[in-house]
Amino acid sequence: MEEMKSEKIRVLIVDDSPFSCQLIADSLDPLQFDVVGFANDFQSALESYRTYRPDVITMDIVMPEMDGLEVTKRIVAEEPEAKVVVISSMKDDDLMELGKKNGATAFLQKPFESPELMATLRSIHKRNVEDDVFRNHYPEDFIASCILFMQRFVKDIDFEPIMHGPRLPASGVVALVGITGKFSGRMSFDLSPSTAKDLATRLLKQEPESTEQIYDVIAEFANIVAGNASSRLNKEFRGACLRVSPPAIFSGNQFSIASPHVDVYAWDITTPYGKVRLSVGFKKAGI
Repeated sequence: MEEMKSEKIRVLIVDDSPFSCQLIADSLDPLQFDVVGFANDFQSALESYRTYRPDVITMDIVMPEMDGLEVTKRIVAEEPEAKVVVISSMKDDDLMELGKKNGATAFLQKPFESPELMATLRSIHKRNVEDDVFRNHYPEDFIASCILFMQRFVKDIDFEPIMHGPRLPASGVVALVGITGKFSGRMSFDLSPSTAKDLATRLLKQEPESTEQIYDVIAEFANIVAGNASSRLNKEFRGACLRVSPPAIFSGNQFSIASPHVDVYAWDITTPYGKVRLSVGFKKAGI
């Protein structure tokens, strides 16, 4: 148990809204993150940082007396090792540039998904590659990458975890992406032919010309999500060296892709066009 505690990322939350503080704290998995304190202005933030030495600080912008960007600037000036994630309801190029100049390491906009927040904090903490840590974290990076990319085209979506095991159930149209590197695995999208067609139409902004074009769109969608998630993990885990292979498309009625040596995590993503199942897994340690 002591070993598990040492792996936690320690977070200081700076925000003058108790509601926002609670929202951020509740979005962090307590098995992976430890909220060491809360602060609502520069002085309390600096004192808390010096007391708890957190790995990461989350920083609101709109606060009384001094805004979060100025607080960030002063904390980083006095404590150069501090890593700050600005979390704000506003996000634009000018704000992000100012935040960077003031010493912020990353910028996140409210409202955010819990996986997105945790992936951002982990990417800033930049842990070294360790098997158990990597395997605990990679599912969130894949679902976060998928949700972020999907929301560029489809606003009304929801997701829920549905399984964790060795078998990948599939039917309809499946885009399968291989992943190589320090860890070997694969990611897939599984959706019905009608959902694949409607989703491709939305992405193309016109009716697909052929079944092959539908498959090409779904394959490229899977390629982008897998590539983005792998890039996130490469930033978080130095030495992972993850690379994605060209997607393969499978289609037909009920079939299953068995993965006896792979831990598979899967989510059902509900969209206006039907459900898309995202599955990802890496080979078990020692195999």
